[in-house]
Amino acid sequence: MYCTRILALFVLLSMMQLASAAPVSHGLEGRTENVMNVAAPKRTRTLRRNLTMDDGGQGPHGHPYLHEPLLYISNLPAYVTDEALAMAFVACGPFRPRIPRDPTSAVLTGTIEFRFLDKAEKALATLQARPVPGTHPAVPLVLSPYPPTTPPTPLPPPSALPRLVKHLPPAFDDARLYDLFRPFGALASARTLTQFGPDTATVEFWNEDDARAAEEAMHCADVDGHNIAVHVYRTSAANAPPFVPSSPRPAPFVHGPGQQVQLAPLHGPGSSSHSGLIDPCNLFCKASLPRPRRPLSVV
Repeated sequence: MYCTRILALFVLLSMMQLASAAPVSHGLEGRTENVMNVAAPKRTRTLRRNLTMDDGGQGPHGHPYLHEPLLYISNLPAYVTDEALAMAFVACGPFRPRIPRDPTSAVLTGTIEFRFLDKAEKALATLQARPVPGTHPAVPLVLSPYPPTTPPTPLPPPSALPRLVKHLPPAFDDARLYDLFRPFGALASARTLTQFGPDTATVEFWNEDDARAAEEAMHCADVDGHNIAVHVYRTSAANAPPFVPSSPRPAPFVHGPGQQVQLAPLHGPGSSSHSGLIDPCNLFCKASLPRPRRPLSVV
């Protein structure tokens, strides 16, 4: 009897320890804060804090339109497989595509469910209008926080000016660019493949205050041994033609009052005039001057 009670007490203590060590799960957002702080990396914890901060100027702003870990995908050709989509969303996992595949439909519509809200943000900023890997011709992804409409309704443009990010390390991709700037606020776009060169990218914040904070903090920052530069990208200045200085032109000749001038001849006296004009009186005076006589040689 005594041994039985000891064994039952031991089993009860083991179950209590296991229950206290196991994380409590209540859906996608119901994890305990302690488990999240221990398991999640530092950058992930920073992103989560940013998403919960208010818009009263106390810190980075959250996404103005995306509030659920779900994106709608539309205009997807039927031959694009879930495996191809997995390659496109590999940096935004874990996720689950829910795309009904009707054999009679050539274009598909569905949803992409994410486990975390920040991963859905990342997918929208880095994959919108990007091609699905391995598709020929290229199939751009059409993502939105809202169900598709006819005609399509795009999101409003960001209120912040785009920023150019220069001198990035080689092979720096959109996902790493997003992770680098997301702690300063929600991003509308992060793109490394631009017309400015392989080491220059563009980032667009939804809020201008977040963009200015990122510019001040990240300008001349060290990223993998490279000092990056961040500044405002102005479309009008970037598209302006380069300045080419012209050759200096001589000042126009202005004759004095009562002075008679005429065009200089192409050949003969006065043809070397820099102004292209001559004073006929001056030529007459020069022509009427006696020429110096050569001394006579004594034989």
